[in-house]
Formats: sequence, C-alpha cells, structure tokens
Amino acid sequence: MITADDILRLSVADLQTVAKEVTDEDWSVAIRGMSPELRQHVTNSLGTISQALAVENSQQRIAEVIERLVDAGEVSLAESA
Repeated sequence: MITADDILRLSVADLQTVAKEVTDEDWSVAIRGMSPELRQHVTNSLGTISQALAVENSQQRIAEVIERLVDAGEVSLAESA
C-alpha cells in the first residue's frame, strides 16, 4: 500500500501526473494530516504543478481559438517551409 511517506519520493513531474486526477478538495483535506516535511513537499510541488497546468490550459485555449478561426475562414495558417 502507498503511504504518505511514498509521496516524498515522487518527483514534481510525477506529482503533476497525480494532481491531474486528484481534486483540490482531496488535496486540501489530505494536507491537513501531513507531517510538516510532507506538507512542504506537496505544497511546493502543487505550486509548480498549478503554474504548469495554467500554462497548459492557456495554450490549449489559444489552440482552440486558432482552430475555430481557421475553420471559420477568419485566419489562415501559412504552409510550412
């Protein structure tokens, strides 16, 4: 069984993968019962994860806007060289 101490062994990238599948509410509840060391590791990682997810979400929204505008014929993409 995975324990709270195992979370300390996860890299930020691995925590990012986990964070995509865990709700903010679950993190909030879980953090309350963590040791100070574990709490710091998770909160530091979640900050990095939140920034990465914000960038990813922003890039996705921009791509969707471009796709919609291309489909509507309002903008066009130049051919690749």
